[in-house]
Amino acid sequence: MLSLDYVNIADFGARPNKGEDSTEAVRKAIAHCRKHGIGKLVFERGRYDFKHPSFLEQYDQVMKHGAQMDLGQSSEQKAVAFRLEDMSDFEWDGGDSEFVFHGLAQPFACLRCRSLKLHRFTVDWHRPLFLQGVVGDAGDSSAIVELGKGYEVDGPVPIAALLNYDPDSEYPLTGTVDAFHCVERTEWLAPNRLKLHYSRPQGLKPGMHFVMRHLMNYRMGILFYECSQVQVHDVTLRYTPGMGIIGHRSEDLAFTRLKVAPGAGRVLSTNTDATHFISCKGEISFTECSFEGMGDDAVNVHGFYFRVRTLIDDYTIEAFVDIEPQSEMPEYPDAGDAIEFVRGDTLEPYATHVLEAVERKSNGVVLFKFRQPIPPGMNMTDLMANATRVAALTMTDCTVRNNRARAILVQTRNVRIENCLFDHCTGTAIHLNCSIHWYESLTVRQVVIRNNKFLECGGGCGTIGGAGVMTVSAEGAESVLVVHRDIQFRNNIVYGRGGLGLRIQSAEHMIVADNQFNGCSPIAELDHSRHIRFRGNRYDRNRAGIVIGEGCVDKTIELGKEQ
Repeated sequence: MLSLDYVNIADFGARPNKGEDSTEAVRKAIAHCRKHGIGKLVFERGRYDFKHPSFLEQYDQVMKHGAQMDLGQSSEQKAVAFRLEDMSDFEWDGGDSEFVFHGLAQPFACLRCRSLKLHRFTVDWHRPLFLQGVVGDAGDSSAIVELGKGYEVDGPVPIAALLNYDPDSEYPLTGTVDAFHCVERTEWLAPNRLKLHYSRPQGLKPGMHFVMRHLMNYRMGILFYECSQVQVHDVTLRYTPGMGIIGHRSEDLAFTRLKVAPGAGRVLSTNTDATHFISCKGEISFTECSFEGMGDDAVNVHGFYFRVRTLIDDYTIEAFVDIEPQSEMPEYPDAGDAIEFVRGDTLEPYATHVLEAVERKSNGVVLFKFRQPIPPGMNMTDLMANATRVAALTMTDCTVRNNRARAILVQTRNVRIENCLFDHCTGTAIHLNCSIHWYESLTVRQVVIRNNKFLECGGGCGTIGGAGVMTVSAEGAESVLVVHRDIQFRNNIVYGRGGLGLRIQSAEHMIVADNQFNGCSPIAELDHSRHIRFRGNRYDRNRAGIVIGEGCVDKTIELGKEQ
């Protein structure tokens, strides 16, 4: 009998541990909840398989027929398993179950939902979209790879990226060979042997182990688009063929005990970022979460820079985002949003105006109608950043361990990262940034990083500015004196790899205090910065120091007793 308070998935024919496809049963249950206003969907504990024919067909299209399904490609054709649309006060209780997907699909798309709770389930894949194997023979233009058990193939397959790993290490991802779109074709030799052909040497040597991704960035595991008051508790992602979770134009998202880690016998979890947030508001919080083995960053929080297309009149600008949003969903501001005008070459903000109205046009073009006249001296090469859709970020008691690239990419304001562990990430652990290359905004303000531990991060792919612990940078065409401000790095313990600890560029009003640096030389390098204070840090002064580079205002750099 169906309950008026909740729906049990068994009432719609989905039974755990049967090995049968449960996709349609779950879709019917979602539709029933939405139609009748039922606020909870409950799963009996066990394994549920989702192998809808459309998922299997899409997998075959990519693997056997060369279909292009990467970011921004064939967006409307990509399969979505479960859509939660326009639902309020809804709870998805997975019952500590395992959701295993077959083929190629986006598991969840949550659109325009409010007060949404997802909890107690694991997402995994029957066959992930990558191979693992060891190089048997290699030359400048080809290599033969012996595929591991469970990764056999029945013909040539696409390879979008190569990443080496050490199967005998506690930290298998090394990030010393990290190549994208280099394999021109593959040649099938046997179910467990594949020959890779590439146009330039890739550094492959006999005995090296590699993970070989078939595609880079398919749809994410879970999408929150224009959602608010989202809670994700006790969810595990073993694999997703793109990013793990994306929040876009959403507000107040809380993650508790989210776990991202590879499945048994694998070295890769999410194909790219574990979590990624675009133009959100309110707070994004992570509590007691763990991230391991991702193909890119654990967390990235940013907006987008809009490029100017046309100056319509003194109050109106036609603009666009010159890159595909990672969500493959529309990006636009709202009336009433504060918009920062930014120099296109340096990423310096120089004025802030408020939008009176917004008009969305075709092909991603947006009409910005301001309450005030456009700032005098604005150039056509300048950019615009939304200073209203800037979510605060809080991370407490979290772990990021042995992923490819950075741990945290901060391109937002009001940030607190504390009591976290950053353990053998191949790239810089924390990157405070804004970037013209990805058009990711905006300048960083009010950041506190304290009471964390950093264990031998950096040295591989994703190391920014040569720093293992933290880099503060502005990726514009030119470096200028000040872009980021009000940053604290306090009471952290660092075990480095012998190289640079902190890289500080284009920053002001930053404090580096009471930290312990081990194995860093130098502990910090600065350029184009002012009002930077070092106090009470502990390190070997015979082997390490602080380097003040070009563009700094020397009299405002306070070293205290540091050297």
